[in-house]
Amino acid sequence: MEMPATISIPPERAWQMVLGQLQMEMPKSNFDTWVKSIEFVSLTDGKFTLGTYNAYGRDWLDSRLKTTVQRLLQGILGQSVAVHFIVLDEIFDEEEDEEIQDQDGEKEAFYLQVLQESVRGVLIEPERVVKLPVYFLRWLPYVDAEILFLVLALRQEYYITTGGKGNASGKVAARAERVCQWAGISRAQFFRLMQPDSGFGWFGKKSETDYEVDKRTGRTKKSPNKYTLYGILITPGDVEDLKLYLLEHGIRENPKAALLSALSAQPRDILQYPVRIQTDKANHFLPKKLFVQDVVREAIGQKLTPELIDLADRLSDHLITPNEFILITWYFLRHWLPLLGPDAAMLIFILRNACYFNESTGEMRDEVWIEGGYETMAQRLGLVNPRLISHWFPAAIERGRHKESLTNRTQKEVDRRAQFQDQMGAFAQRIDHRTGENGTYSWKFKVQRTDPLTPEHETLYQQLARLVSDLDQDGLLNELMDRVETVANDCFETVKIPQ
Repeated sequence: MEMPATISIPPERAWQMVLGQLQMEMPKSNFDTWVKSIEFVSLTDGKFTLGTYNAYGRDWLDSRLKTTVQRLLQGILGQSVAVHFIVLDEIFDEEEDEEIQDQDGEKEAFYLQVLQESVRGVLIEPERVVKLPVYFLRWLPYVDAEILFLVLALRQEYYITTGGKGNASGKVAARAERVCQWAGISRAQFFRLMQPDSGFGWFGKKSETDYEVDKRTGRTKKSPNKYTLYGILITPGDVEDLKLYLLEHGIRENPKAALLSALSAQPRDILQYPVRIQTDKANHFLPKKLFVQDVVREAIGQKLTPELIDLADRLSDHLITPNEFILITWYFLRHWLPLLGPDAAMLIFILRNACYFNESTGEMRDEVWIEGGYETMAQRLGLVNPRLISHWFPAAIERGRHKESLTNRTQKEVDRRAQFQDQMGAFAQRIDHRTGENGTYSWKFKVQRTDPLTPEHETLYQQLARLVSDLDQDGLLNELMDRVETVANDCFETVKIPQ
């Protein structure tokens, strides 16, 4: 049967109808984040173009929602359409495009400089951040925190190299030294961690080594190492919990009903929280890399229909929540991570993730109880010895008598521990405790939600603050700031208008 040659419903109206349908079918958080702001752009020669406001949103929609939107539009319009997502900022009117060309026909560029409001802001640059997926915290019982920081560094380097837009091949050239800066590790440690048996195999893989001809010498040489990063896999413990839930809700008999039940359930009704206790590190056995969609496919025991694929994708978003991040400043990665180490640094993010700010009421929660104390914290971090964490904070409960004199070696260790405790205390302080029925302690922490300065930078800050204060008292500060705004320097971003 031929499709009608004319469209009875305007494309703008068709898109509004699709929006209404998606709002009913999708989780509210996903709809508000990814779909609500999409705008209709055009319908030309069967190409239905929709616009979003950033490249990340475009890629997310293209990979997860394109098929569903296309199916709904074809049903409403009564004709075949190919859905195409674009970034709205990349659209330029041809007449305006001609006006902004310079005399040489080159696209016009302009320079943008950001002035910080304080000396502290100049040092920390709080707007320069990296996004750590919250779900990564559920991987800590299975892989070392150092692996997660490495994966975060690789993702960041890919994002910077591609300008946040990716590329056609999905491949970029990166330098190990830059990745090491983000991950707070040495070059030697980088190559050790990139081995599959280190735990990296859960997040990526190394491709087979290639050889190429050196154009300068004509000799055969080894090509640069090639690595592939996966999306966010579901942890082994969550695999078992999800599979058990789906089987108990009859996914073999009625797949659609079981998936809809999982979508309407709270994640805590499906998975164990805060994490599933794991006795062995996941890198002690061969990784079986699974996404939520793979778990659904295995539970059903057959190929998925388009409708079930869509439900499995939505369930993945429901459990993994790929749009939920912890923001980590560049400053923290480059200056604090090498001082604290990966385990202590990751504990800071666990505590920060438990905090929140309520925009409706203005309430800020920065005090967090950790039930179970060191045992729970060690389980979250995948550490075998909970006593290690007790050394990160000053003793809250004094036990026994201390020796009046210490050996030089012991004194150095005491001083080192005290220095580390001061550094951790800049982020979180233990302010209260209580005992449980089994004799374990639960700890209450006061959490600093923004990054402090490192001890070295704090000294520099105090010196600069005194200088600024002296200038202000002499009436010279405003004159200095006026000069700063007019002096040319190399601290700028170049923004070029797309071709």
